[in-house]
Amino acid sequence: ALKVDTFQSVLGNNGSNSTLTGIPITVINPDLQPTAFQVSGTGVAGQGVQFAWTVANNGTGPVGDAGWYDYFYLSTNPVWDASATLITYTSGLYNGSPNGPTNLTAGEQITVTNEFYPPVVASGNYYYILYVNKTGFVFESDTTNNQISVPVHLTVPDLVPTHLIVPAVVSSRQPVPIEWMDQNAGDG
Repeated sequence: ALKVDTFQSVLGNNGSNSTLTGIPITVINPDLQPTAFQVSGTGVAGQGVQFAWTVANNGTGPVGDAGWYDYFYLSTNPVWDASATLITYTSGLYNGSPNGPTNLTAGEQITVTNEFYPPVVASGNYYYILYVNKTGFVFESDTTNNQISVPVHLTVPDLVPTHLIVPAVVSSRQPVPIEWMDQNAGDG
């Protein structure tokens, strides 16, 4: 409600018409949601993989001047928790960047592709997790839908020297012929 001349300092004002009430307003907010997340490339830990992801604004309002960051994790769980390992984060969708929209309005979406290097971990089954707007720079109507994950089996190479030949006697300041062989004892 809006009330004017609360102290009735205007002559002749009896206060009966100085209050205005009942003005409805509608609050609209964006709702950023990852709708697609694809990973292509090698399943070898430490080697580059291509991530392609789509973020949609499924809310009723625009993102506006706010920008956001997308975070990428490697985890043994399909949902982010404190045990997840951060791979990287990107401001590629950040408002005003060359790669991002100036304003993602309600119903719009953007698809981005980028290459990342996951950490070297033990061979096994993992999940790549995309967590949109993790820092909360964009106020959203719903933040429970900001994650998406894809399963991945990562392998790790393990190079082991198996053969080494060097001369028994060498001369100083002379090239020394060395012969060796490696074998990958890992699964990557």
